Amino acid sequence: MSANLSYTRDRLSNWGAWSRDRRHFATAYSAEGRYRPERLIGDTEADRRRARRQVDVLDALTVWRAILPARGMPIACAMVLHGVYAHNLRDRSLRAWLARHGMGVRGRDLDAAVHQAEVAAHNRLARLDSARQG
Repeated sequence: MSANLSYTRDRLSNWGAWSRDRRHFATAYSAEGRYRPERLIGDTEADRRRARRQVDVLDALTVWRAILPARGMPIACAMVLHGVYAHNLRDRSLRAWLARHGMGVRGRDLDAAVHQAEVAAHNRLARLDSARQG
């Protein structure tokens, strides 16, 4: 189970990177699509491209579908995964973020909540992958 869970963690990390990198619709862009952010000293387009992690978009979309609460994932687990992998929150900042979203988790229960969410994601991904193959 540990090896399988590490593979699930890799897939969740891929989803988190995809979630952070994709354009958000609340952001304003120019109508012509020609807006370029202001350049800072030492900031080049090559540095920006190099800094991004390569993301497997199809796998990220599969993970996203698997952990959607609308598709049966418990909301508490989805929130924990979103905080850990999409926002890169840990320990106190994760507890504060969860509390702000109506899910108070005590400090000693946080690791168990993260583990439970990862196991739930692993089970849902296994179910989705077997349905896709079969």
